Amino acid sequence: SLMGVIAVIRQTLMDARHHDASLADYRKGAANRRRPEFNPALDSLGEILTRERVVLIEPRSALMTDRAGRLVKEFNLDAILVASGQEWRRPDLAKRAAKRFVVPVDLPKIPKMPSDDDWDAISLDALRNWDWAAENPALLKRGGAAIALTTFGLSERKDFRKNVARAVERGLSETDALAALTTVPASFCRVSDRLGTIEKGKIANLTVVAGGSYFDPEKKIREVWIDGRVFPVEPLKVASQTKKKPESEKTEKSDEEAAKKKTETDKKKAELAKVRKKR
Repeated sequence: SLMGVIAVIRQTLMDARHHDASLADYRKGAANRRRPEFNPALDSLGEILTRERVVLIEPRSALMTDRAGRLVKEFNLDAILVASGQEWRRPDLAKRAAKRFVVPVDLPKIPKMPSDDDWDAISLDALRNWDWAAENPALLKRGGAAIALTTFGLSERKDFRKNVARAVERGLSETDALAALTTVPASFCRVSDRLGTIEKGKIANLTVVAGGSYFDPEKKIREVWIDGRVFPVEPLKVASQTKKKPESEKTEKSDEEAAKKKTETDKKKAELAKVRKKR
C-alpha cells in the first residue's frame, strides 16, 4: 500500500540516522560500548542525511509530489524532484514541496480522430492534460522553482527541441529555457566550476546551431563539441578524386573487348578444324 511504502522509507531513514549516531558515539571512544554492526547500506544513506549527496525523487503524480516534499523536510534532505508533468493540477502543492525540479519534456501526442464526432468520446481530463502539458515548465518557474529540462522519458530523442520550443511558446522564456539546459543542471550536479557556462578553464561541451535560435527546431545543429573536440553533424562532402570516364571511352573499351573475344573464338575454331582434319 502507499501508506506502507512511505512508512518503510521513513523507517529506513530513521535507521540510517540512528546507525550514523551510533558510529559517531563509538568513534568518540564511549565506555562500555559495543562496536555497531557493519551495514554498508545504512552507511551510504548517512551521506544523504548529512546532505553530502543529492537525492533525486520521482513522485509521478501531483499528490505524491506533496508527500515527497514532506519527506524531504522531515529529514532535511538535499533533494531534487523529478516533475511528473501533473504539477499543473495542484501548483500550490508543487510550490510547497520543492524549489528544484528536473522537468521531462515528454509531451503527450494528440491522436488523430477519424471524424470530429469521435472527439466526444475523449474525456475533459485528457483534453486538459494535452493542453497543460507544454505549460508545466513555465508554471513551475513562475512558482519560484529552479528547473532543469531533460530527455528522460522521451521515446524519440529527436522530439526534444520541438517539445522545448512548445514549452517556450507556452510561457517559458528563452533565457530560462537556456539556463534549464546549462547553468541549472550544472548547479544541481554541483559541477558549476567545470560546466554550465562558456568560460576559460571550463569544459567545452557545446551545441552549435546554424543561425537563429536553438529553440527553433527548424534550425539545424551544425556541430557538437565534447570536451573541446568538434564533431560536425553533417561532415563536409569531399569531392571524389577519381574522374568519371566519358561514355565514348566506355564504348570504345567495350568494342575492343568484344573484338578480342571474337578473335580468340575464331582461333579456337580454326584449331578444332585442324584436329578434325587430321583424324
